[in-house]
Amino acid sequence: MTEAEDRIAPLDVARGAAIIGVVLMNVAAIALPRSLNILPTAGNGGVADALVWLAGFILVDGKARALLAMLFGASTLLVIDRAEMDGRDGVAAQRQRLLWLLPIGIAHYALVWSGDILMLLAVGGLIALRFVGHEPMELVKAAFLFFAAQLLIVLFFTVTAYWASSPADYHGLLQREMVLDIALHRDGYGAIALERIKDFPQAASLLSLHALPETLGFMMLGMAMAKGGFFFGQWTVEQYRQTARRAYLVGIPPMLALGLWAMATDDPRTIDMIGYAAAFPFRIPLTIGHAALLVVAAQAAVSAPLARVAAVGRLALSNYLLCSLVMTGIAYGYGAGLYAHIGRLGLLALSAGLLIAMLLWSPLWLAKFGQGPAERLWRTMQRRG
Repeated sequence: MTEAEDRIAPLDVARGAAIIGVVLMNVAAIALPRSLNILPTAGNGGVADALVWLAGFILVDGKARALLAMLFGASTLLVIDRAEMDGRDGVAAQRQRLLWLLPIGIAHYALVWSGDILMLLAVGGLIALRFVGHEPMELVKAAFLFFAAQLLIVLFFTVTAYWASSPADYHGLLQREMVLDIALHRDGYGAIALERIKDFPQAASLLSLHALPETLGFMMLGMAMAKGGFFFGQWTVEQYRQTARRAYLVGIPPMLALGLWAMATDDPRTIDMIGYAAAFPFRIPLTIGHAALLVVAAQAAVSAPLARVAAVGRLALSNYLLCSLVMTGIAYGYGAGLYAHIGRLGLLALSAGLLIAMLLWSPLWLAKFGQGPAERLWRTMQRRG
């Protein structure tokens, strides 16, 4: 989420696509309780809602966030290089940026929505600074060590939680959780914000365990890919296409099988626990496949739609925060109070409206102001720091 490398089309297009994917998933994450979000047949939407869940599960869920982390790793090297070309300490400049991104993330979590990813990117980015001098193959090895650590953590919690409860017990747990969740998010702003602040230590610990190693893994991959010229169009078109084909061959069939299995089973534990653990390894090739296709698209031609996607990428931080503000205003009790009232198909239509707005306002804002409002605030904070 930077403006320093805004003239590199593949990075801008890929970041814009990543933000679009994050918005698609966040709309449902904000407007639905967790149990309705993770269970494909939950609610009364029928087959259409289940198919929306399946498409998101295979292609977007986890992959958009992973792509964003990958691009964050790649842009870290660019920010450092450009700072050093200006005669500054590149690592110190990037550290300063990340140290100011962290309070923005904390404020987003406390004041707007509990599903913040900015804190994760900031903390992961600070750790990733220790790896910037490594060679591409060393970075790839580090990435897979982080992925292995994440998989072990996920498996540990999956196995222990799975055997600690029966399907009926777990279903009852999800139901009780949903009732409390709906009551809270249909309440006023004060109650919701207070609950977020109260839960912050636990939320931060869970985020570190369940997402930080994976985020670091994708940052390492992003840095390795940047050093190998992947994001700068230095591969042949056929190499990018082959990478995408192979990645999708490895990732899509097992994800489709897992999704169909989740839709067919009556055991909520298999979806919430085993489904997540089994899906994690396939997130890696699918994210790489998405990145390869986006670079090819960015190289093919400068089209109006792609230019708009690139503009969304240049205003990534502003668009991310805007989605949270709009959706919490629609869903939560202090706004329209539609929490858990809209099915997945309706939320998909709402997402489409948000995405159209982002594609329209981003290039207009850039043409007039040159950078997004949140990006300007972030840069101002860095300069004053």
